[in-house]
Amino acid sequence: MTDTGDLKLNRRKPAPWVSGPLLMYVLPMPLAVAAVLDLVKGNPGKLVLDAAMFGLFMLAAALAHKGIKQEAGYLAKRFATRPKFPAKFLAGLLTGAGCFLTALLLAGYNLPASGGFAAGGLIGFFLFYGFDPMGKKASLETYGYTVEEIGAAVDEANAKIDAIRAARNKIRSLELKERITRIAALAWNIVDEVERNPRDLARTRKFLEVYLDGAQRVTVEYAKAHANDKSEELEERFRKLAVTIEGTFEEQLRKMRDDDKMDLDVQIEVLSTQLEEEGVA
Repeated sequence: MTDTGDLKLNRRKPAPWVSGPLLMYVLPMPLAVAAVLDLVKGNPGKLVLDAAMFGLFMLAAALAHKGIKQEAGYLAKRFATRPKFPAKFLAGLLTGAGCFLTALLLAGYNLPASGGFAAGGLIGFFLFYGFDPMGKKASLETYGYTVEEIGAAVDEANAKIDAIRAARNKIRSLELKERITRIAALAWNIVDEVERNPRDLARTRKFLEVYLDGAQRVTVEYAKAHANDKSEELEERFRKLAVTIEGTFEEQLRKMRDDDKMDLDVQIEVLSTQLEEEGVA
């Protein structure tokens, strides 16, 4: 049995600043207050301008938030490509445009001064929040796989692990919840090993497609059935499958860490047959 103390029970978490660009949401608030006052005073022209500038800054803040989340996801992976959507770049441009228009149309500054505010907002944004990630993170040419291939395989596997963890929360049995927690942790460690050594991607992909897909489906289906059927027979059938899955995940992780390639296909076929007999595969 694998020592559970060696398991990473939690996925790599985004950086603490992923919660969002707070200043981007706070600084434009005076425009919202001004818009309310314009509404009270019956000044529709100024109301439209204040509301439009506030909306522009809020859009910039939303894009900055998206860009920060994209960067956090990029940094959390060993292999990644740059985000397809340049959220931070667009957020910086909108921030500069918002500063320019606010200074020119609302504060009454001339064009050169308004341009100075625009430059300050643009430069300040990128100094504070940085740029979108550029280029590929690490290279897989020596492993025979592209960054896109390893990234897609890892993302798909992590999505299945998330589904297992979500289904676990709907099961009342503490014993089964703990077992599913260990299965999810083992699965994450296997995915982590793939990221560390993508040479085994082809072999591990077969494992993930059979075991992890089967583990996800049987756990999700049991969680659904468990809500309406509390029979001991159903629980015992699921327990047997969970024990098999956990044991095989432990063995797979050990083999990956020991670089042991023996009997893996045989083990995959054994579990595949069991899943079929239980109506899962």
